[in-house]
Amino acid sequence: MGNKHLYIEVTQNKTKLMYDADHKFVFDTPENVVNDGEIVESQKLSTRIRSLLSDNKLKAKRCSFCLSSSQTIIRQFIVPKLKSESEIRGAIEIKLYETLPDILKTHFMSFKIYEEIDEQISGIVVLVPRDIINSYMVLAGELKMIPETVDISANCAVKYFTRQKYNKHYILVDVNYNYINVMLTSKKKILLSKYVINGMNFVDYTLQKQLALAEEEVSACLQGDYKRFEISEDEFKGYINQGVMELEDIINQFVDFMQYNRKDLILDEILLYGEYAHLKPLCDVIKGMTNIPVNTYMKEEGTFANIIGCTIRE
Repeated sequence: MGNKHLYIEVTQNKTKLMYDADHKFVFDTPENVVNDGEIVESQKLSTRIRSLLSDNKLKAKRCSFCLSSSQTIIRQFIVPKLKSESEIRGAIEIKLYETLPDILKTHFMSFKIYEEIDEQISGIVVLVPRDIINSYMVLAGELKMIPETVDISANCAVKYFTRQKYNKHYILVDVNYNYINVMLTSKKKILLSKYVINGMNFVDYTLQKQLALAEEEVSACLQGDYKRFEISEDEFKGYINQGVMELEDIINQFVDFMQYNRKDLILDEILLYGEYAHLKPLCDVIKGMTNIPVNTYMKEEGTFANIIGCTIRE
């Protein structure tokens, strides 16, 4: 089993590992290990990962990472149709220089081609801070594994849901404790992506401060057991609404983009997934923001959607 590949997703709240279909793990990320996508205390994390693999008698030589960060930049591009990958890369770099002249000094760039029409090529360009990528290389070194790929969670999510036959025009909302990632997608393509730094942690903070609930009581509320603490559904919706107000602005931005730039497309639905997507009051709050149908991806593996998507090769 030593030739196996380990897939790793690290967020500020949770770390997820996937070794194969039968070996998926999730644990609390050690405190102060991650700062907005950058692993700043890799030794703590590598020790925890090595211990978990050892306890389960698993070995891996290679690893890949799925990352989330507010510092990641995703942009669409259109360049002339060129023959080689290096020529396409050069054309994209020239385009970037017009608006972000120094970005390649601080960020790594990758791109993905979506369409070739007539004499033009279109797709997305992704820019990730060099410090973040380098921090994952350090983690791979401490794990004594060969790093193979680093992918962004938005791309991983689109790959996963495409495999699940979600070949429509929809907004994906990845709901987590410390962040919410919102993606406008259209048939295997990322059109826009926005990252909200706060997630359900805002609700956590509010419940602790306003209602003086203990940490374990707040955790129960976030798992849907809020009525046990005499919190009505309307009250709980109010707390959630305060925490996701920025989400309404993003949804409206995405709708405007579709209306003005892709008039030929109609948004089919908003699909919630992730650690806290199951909260019915959250779904109801988002339904109140828009006329677009809102649904929750309820499959158990939905919390692993990003890391499963990381395993998919295109």
